[in-house]
Amino acid sequence: MTPLARIARAWSAEPTVLLGAAAALALYARFARPHTPRRAGRFGAGMAALLLALLSPLDVLSDAYLFSAHMLQHVLLTLVAPPLLVAGVAPEAWGRLLALRAARGTEAVLGRPWVALPVAMGALAAWHVPRLYDAALASEPLHAFEHVVFLAGFSAFWWPLVGPRPSRLAPGAAIAYLGVAAAACAVLGVLVTFAPLGTW
Repeated sequence: MTPLARIARAWSAEPTVLLGAAAALALYARFARPHTPRRAGRFGAGMAALLLALLSPLDVLSDAYLFSAHMLQHVLLTLVAPPLLVAGVAPEAWGRLLALRAARGTEAVLGRPWVALPVAMGALAAWHVPRLYDAALASEPLHAFEHVVFLAGFSAFWWPLVGPRPSRLAPGAAIAYLGVAAAACAVLGVLVTFAPLGTW
């Protein structure tokens, strides 16, 4: 079997990922009502993106072969899965969750755009610092923690854009918010691209 064929068949059955996904789907089915086909489709697509990032051959490629595959995995964990998961939950379900004091307190802080944006961009930048990046590749628990940080940080990032309507930014503010995020990502991309050979 060729190396490419081995990679193509390298689907993982990581128990923690499968159990986490099963728990998320069970909680969604039980508590995220009322369901509609559109919302359920969004949530399902978000879960599919998450599983594709963590269980498919992309995970093997990103860990051992290609920096570009690692970046694609990060795209799925930051720009694809979180907004779909957040947008897939009914506003009424968010309302029930935010009736809890702990959830309300967390949203009061992380739900503010000027907090969510630097938290997400800071997490993205921190995990691309060479020492931390290499440490995550060398340690599976740390790598898993990195993925949790990305999901949590970027769920907060997307909240002002696709969360319940009272939490959403006005169109003009949303465009500015995305513009600042795009600029921050561009700066990080330039730093990685033009870093001295061997740094990344």
